[in-house]
Amino acid sequence: MASTFDIITVKNSDQKKTLRTISDPVLKLDKTHKKLIEKMRKTLAKEETGVGLAAPQIGKNIRIILAVLGKKTTVLINPEILTHSKTTNQDEEGCLSIPNRFGTVERWNKIELKFYNEKFLPKTRTLSDFDARIVQHEIDHLDGVLFIDKVIGELTTELDLED
Repeated sequence: MASTFDIITVKNSDQKKTLRTISDPVLKLDKTHKKLIEKMRKTLAKEETGVGLAAPQIGKNIRIILAVLGKKTTVLINPEILTHSKTTNQDEEGCLSIPNRFGTVERWNKIELKFYNEKFLPKTRTLSDFDARIVQHEIDHLDGVLFIDKVIGELTTELDLED
């Protein structure tokens, strides 16, 4: 078995339906899930520009995401947004499943979420700014939604880093 997963892209015609399918919750964490999480961690680490990875992106329609929050890769199982700020912001996003495409997406500035950690212990956490953006993007993957569905304006092929 390879040490990392191949990431499904919208160009993988035989697998892209996985990206559009609502994922099932994890009811019990078993050895298979733990191996999957470790392999997802290695997959995300090898991606220079990746800050998040959802199980559907590697062909598994289960509610597991990894997100680089601060400098730490965090596992979120069955994540659910409990509350969010009224304020939003617009910023450019990209996606490992949609290579070389970027677009402006509006997201909440702050979210409070509940999830299970990699030991399957229930947690709540408040995230803001870029960390909140990452998790919202990855939760969208679990619901079969891609950032291109939410883009304001046009998709571009270059990320505008000027601010």
